[in-house]
Amino acid sequence: MNSKFLYVGLSIFLWQCQPVALPQTASGVINQEFKIALNQTVTLTDKKLTGKINLGKIKLVKLEDSRCPAHTTCIWQGAVVTSLQIETPAPDTQTVRLFIGDMMPRDSRNRRNIAADTLLITLKDKVQYQLILKAVLPYPGTSKDAPQAVLLVTRP
Repeated sequence: MNSKFLYVGLSIFLWQCQPVALPQTASGVINQEFKIALNQTVTLTDKKLTGKINLGKIKLVKLEDSRCPAHTTCIWQGAVVTSLQIETPAPDTQTVRLFIGDMMPRDSRNRRNIAADTLLITLKDKVQYQLILKAVLPYPGTSKDAPQAVLLVTRP
């Protein structure tokens, strides 16, 4: 009798731990924050440009999170590093890194104090835009949800 309850309880627990499937593609609008999950592709559009629906795509290809978990004391704040693949409708693709947190010792730019969470990218319309990493959610130790980067693409 006890084994039946154990089996039912374990089944319910495992069912609740199933990851939520996020769509592989989504859309993001220039000048509006959007979320992107690991291996998800976001197609960028600009409501102000007529006839130019697809300005490019962004894919989150890697996410490294070494931030100090919530409710703990650490000697190093840590950082979250994202690798994003930027693809314009032309065959141009580039991979860029953005991070939030302490200066990364192996970061060749070593410019955290300038703006490692922001850089300029060129999209289909040959205009430069700012790509800004606003946050990576959830913060470690606060939730078991799948991590997502919060990005903003703006015209400077």
